Amino acid sequence: MRAALPAAAVVHDRFHVSKLLGEAVDQVRRAEHKDLSAEGDARLKGSRYLWLWHPAELEGGKLEAFEALAYQNLRTARAYDH
Repeated sequence: MRAALPAAAVVHDRFHVSKLLGEAVDQVRRAEHKDLSAEGDARLKGSRYLWLWHPAELEGGKLEAFEALAYQNLRTARAYDH
């Protein structure tokens, strides 16, 4: 690309950055869920979509479930926070 368009700038749009961040958090969640499940802990079961939404967009039980997970010492919560 540099040869064809030497003056082109790399642009990072909001959608693709959000997509990559969501995929990274999901990879951490999957790995952590696997580890926790081996110990008999099912805290992260069914939480995939909670991590994809902004907390301000969650309502009722979903917000409570997200907050319950987000304030625990989980790798997924730390990945989400960064």
